[in-house]
Amino acid sequence: MNNPEKKLQKKDVLNCIITFLEDITSDWDIEYASIGSETLLVKDLGLKSVQMVQLVMKIESHYVRKDLPFEELFMANKGPIYDLRVSELIDFLYTHL
Repeated sequence: MNNPEKKLQKKDVLNCIITFLEDITSDWDIEYASIGSETLLVKDLGLKSVQMVQLVMKIESHYVRKDLPFEELFMANKGPIYDLRVSELIDFLYTHL
């Protein structure tokens, strides 16, 4: 996102996140038709906490942002959220980018 004049589009964020998730899971022996907005990060893709951190780092690096409040995304009512849909991650990013 080097051009601040360009308006961020949800579809661009979705495509970026799908690319990151495909990269993270590329050498795993898991079966899924394709990653989309309804894909669950833990149940469908099998992401563990280390891969979630890896995903967050890829996002921060790509968007050159270290101040995104991911704790809001991963914690709800003072308790951890154990799974997220790709669409929830996209909505969060679209709101905070």
